[in-house]
Amino acid sequence: ARLSLSAYARVGVHPSLYVGLFASLSEFAAAEVYFRVSASLYVSAAFDFKTAVGTTSLLAGRTDSYCETALFGCSNTCSADHDTQLSVSVALRLNAAYKLYAKAGWELWTASIGDRNEKPVFVDLDWTKTLVTWCWFLFPPSPPPS
Repeated sequence: ARLSLSAYARVGVHPSLYVGLFASLSEFAAAEVYFRVSASLYVSAAFDFKTAVGTTSLLAGRTDSYCETALFGCSNTCSADHDTQLSVSVALRLNAAYKLYAKAGWELWTASIGDRNEKPVFVDLDWTKTLVTWCWFLFPPSPPPS
């Protein structure tokens, strides 16, 4: 019999900053000219458990390089095979966009410039850092039942 269980949870905040002009003159005219920057800051946790009766079915040990890059490192059990593991990470992602749109008109005549949709701006920031990983051996391997 084998048992494998994985769970993942993430909580975050997503603030946005807009700089620009938003205007409306009843049904005759409207304009949106702005630049937006949004950040997403997440804290996540991943839990893994893997075991078996009568056979070896474990989580592989973490490498030294993985544990050295974690902000607070790993527990001692992580370097060898283990059956239970909990990792906590933090991530920051940025994205940006702009919009330039205006329209004016009356009854049958309408004119517009720009696009009603935001245009993305390429921002290369997608940063993830493992804070800590804890590992345990809850159920050491045992011989199969007779």
